[in-house]
Amino acid sequence: MKTRFQPRRLSYCLSIVLVGVLPAIAVGQVVFQEDFDGGGFPPPGWIAENYLPTSPIVWDVNPVFGEANLTDGSSMAAMIDPVSYRQQDYDAALISPTVVLPAGQSGLQLSFVTVFEPWSGDEFAEIDISIDGGIEWTQLESWNVLESVDGMIAIPLESYLGQSVRFRFRMSNGDHRAWDNYWQIDDVLVSVAQEVSLPGDLSVDGYVDIIDLNIILICWGQTGPAISDVRADCNGDGFVDLIDLNTVLIDWGKGTPPGP
Repeated sequence: MKTRFQPRRLSYCLSIVLVGVLPAIAVGQVVFQEDFDGGGFPPPGWIAENYLPTSPIVWDVNPVFGEANLTDGSSMAAMIDPVSYRQQDYDAALISPTVVLPAGQSGLQLSFVTVFEPWSGDEFAEIDISIDGGIEWTQLESWNVLESVDGMIAIPLESYLGQSVRFRFRMSNGDHRAWDNYWQIDDVLVSVAQEVSLPGDLSVDGYVDIIDLNIILICWGQTGPAISDVRADCNGDGFVDLIDLNTVLIDWGKGTPPGP
C-alpha cells in the first residue's frame, strides 16, 4: 500500500514569482493547448521519454497511479509518481509536440497548472525548451525544494518568438535511497497573456485582498462629498454600500499577490 506524504505547501497563484510575473493574466490568443483528457497517453505528438530504461518510473495519467487530479485542472493530469516505486533511480520526461511561436507577438507565455509534491528534497523538476527539435535543451525553470509548488505557472516566451520549439517536463532524482514524491501537470497552454480589469483592486496593487476591503469598510455608509476615500465608491453613485462591497468580493483573491 502506498503511503502519501503530507506536503509542505508553497502555493503560487496565476503567475509564479520565480519566473517573471505577469500582472493579473487571462488567456488570450491560444497557440497550443493540451489537457491530457483525450484517452490515450502520451497524447498525439507528445513523447514520454525514459532516460533510464531500467527504471519503471515514467510519466502517465493520474488514474494509472490511482490518484485524483490534484491540479484543479480538467479531468485528467499528466503525472510521474516515484511514490509507487520506492527508492529507485529515475529520470523521465514528457516532451511536447513542436509548437510554432508567432513572431512579434508580445505577451506570449507557456502556462500550466501543477502540483509538485517533493518529500525528500532529492526530487528535481525541470521545465525546458528546445529550438532544434529536442537535440539540445535550455532550462526555463526548475524546482529542487522541500516545499510543494502548486497553482498556475506562467513562463514568458519573448526570447523565442518566431521559432519552432518543444517543451520538456523532466523529473529525476540524485540518490535512489531517498523516498521521493510526485509531480502532476495539466492544461498546458501557449497563449497570449492579457491584462484583465480588476474593479475590486481599489488599492491598485494588482491583487484584491483585505486592503481593498478595508477601503470599503472605512467609508461604509458615507455619501456624496462626505466620502473620505473616493475609491470606495466603486460605481460612482455617491454611496458606499453593498454594491461597492460586492465589487470587491467578486474579485476577491484575483490578481498576483505583491512580493514580500
